[in-house]
Amino acid sequence: MQERMVSIDRETYHVPANFTVFATQNPIEYEGTYPLPEAQKDRFMLKIAMQCPEKQDELALAQRMLGDDSPEAVLSAGRVQNVITSDALTRMRKNLNGILIKEESLGYLVEIVRATRSNPSVLVGAGPRACPLCILTAI
Repeated sequence: MQERMVSIDRETYHVPANFTVFATQNPIEYEGTYPLPEAQKDRFMLKIAMQCPEKQDELALAQRMLGDDSPEAVLSAGRVQNVITSDALTRMRKNLNGILIKEESLGYLVEIVRATRSNPSVLVGAGPRACPLCILTAI
């Protein structure tokens, strides 16, 4: 993905700069899937563990799936609207380069990331890829 290309069935496709990948894994049915090794986990910006919804929320979800508000119905009716254009997102990303981060702040963020590697309460500390994410979160 870093090369902005993907290959499917030996055919290579170029992907735009704003292309994003969302990965899901069902922990109940691991057949054909395997837990990621630690060296690959730091390639993901975040991990969200989801629990089953409360009974009322699950009932509302079931009712929605059967009605005109189901995701399929919303998509086919064209009711999904862009909230931002690709060009606007590209401009916003370029604007990040104009943000000044003092060396003292950057050093502090690096120390926080490094401290996760020696803290006994952290099973596996953050890798070097965590520093840029830490910086983006701090901005």
